[in-house]
Formats: sequence, structure tokens, C-alpha cells
Amino acid sequence: MNVRNSINFIMSHKFQILLVIIGLFVMTSYYSISNKYSKRASYTLKRELMLEGFENEERKLFKNGFCKSLENTKELEDNCNKLVKDLCVNVDCCAYAKFKDEPAKCVAARNGEPIFKNSKKDGQLSYFIYQNKKINV
Repeated sequence: MNVRNSINFIMSHKFQILLVIIGLFVMTSYYSISNKYSKRASYTLKRELMLEGFENEERKLFKNGFCKSLENTKELEDNCNKLVKDLCVNVDCCAYAKFKDEPAKCVAARNGEPIFKNSKKDGQLSYFIYQNKKINV
């Protein structure tokens, strides 16, 4: 008996039901076309850096291996210059240094301080970061 009543209700109100369905379709189409509710943020990738989480012993091996593999000072300086800041401040033989009137960069270090106190452009050393500790000069 309930099915018969439902069918009778649908048949007697088919115009109103059709109108509601068309209205919902039009509203959905309008909102999807106009993107009224979707605010998209634009992001640009500046630098991609992949750091792997080393265990303490493995991290020491990496640091010692990098430093031991570079024999002369020039070779050490050239390879430290290629490191990004996040890696530079965690390597025993490199420091992240800022020279006067120049951008900061990774440089060769020995005994906890940069080997060269002046840059190639004769800029004086302002500060350096060694083992995540900033030291002002």
C-alpha cells in the first residue's frame, strides 16, 4: 500500500520534482564553472632539498667520510662551496660563513672555524655557523 501511495505522490507532483532537479543541476553547473568556492593557492618551488634521517652512528660516518675523502684545502673549499646551508652546518670540515658585502656561503673549516678569514673578493668575515652554532667575529 505504501508503494502505491508513493507512486501516486510522484505522479501528482512530477512537475515540481522535475523543477527541483533542474534547479539543482543548474546551481551545481554554475558553481563548478565559476569556481566560486574553490580558492586555489599558487605555489612555486624554489628549491627541492632531500634530507634523510641518519642514525647518530651513520651520521658520524657521513661527516667523517666526506671530510676524509677531501685531501687538500682547495678541494675541500670547492666541495664545501657546493653544499646547501642545511648540510653545511652539520659537516665537521665546513662552516656557513658570511663575508662583508657578500651573500653567505658554505666554506672549508678546520678546528671549528673557517680556514680562510677573507673571501676571494677580500671581504672580511662577519660571522659563521659551525655545527649549528652561530659565532660572530
